[in-house]
Amino acid sequence: MARALALWWISGGPYGLLSLATHYCGESVAAAWRGGMTAVVDLPEWGEVLERNPANRARFLTQDPATFIATLEQWMLAYCPRPDALVPGVDDDEVRTLEVPALVFRSGASDPHHTRATSEHLAALLPRAQLVEPPWGDGEWNERMVAAAAGEGLFARWPLLAPQLAAWSAALLSTER
Repeated sequence: MARALALWWISGGPYGLLSLATHYCGESVAAAWRGGMTAVVDLPEWGEVLERNPANRARFLTQDPATFIATLEQWMLAYCPRPDALVPGVDDDEVRTLEVPALVFRSGASDPHHTRATSEHLAALLPRAQLVEPPWGDGEWNERMVAAAAGEGLFARWPLLAPQLAAWSAALLSTER
């Protein structure tokens, strides 16, 4: 049970959601179709998993490609946009019943994966939400993508959220006393 929620970079919109499905599952599905599980283990995205535990290679290779593809396609369905669910898997009516304080950081207007409309809509759905500006500019997602490609962590600037989160938490605690 959560006492409060803080939300940022909320994925949404058809492009944002479907690109997530493709990002997390698409290359593996395509590789399994083209070259079976041998092609899957050769993908860079599985490198860390295989390096961390070399036994994972055998686990991958013993899987049936058709079953693997079916599993990932099932996972991809979780990202399918629906008109009655801003966040896939949770109907908007369910979101409206969440009576916990929520701090929702507005997404940048230039972010196609975590759309501004998504953050604003979620803030409107949550009965006790406060919509606030994040501690970075409108181009943060695009800037983070460039920085990540250069080797900097995608989430390297998330510590900038700490002061706003701390102030909000302190205000919540003072009102609960």
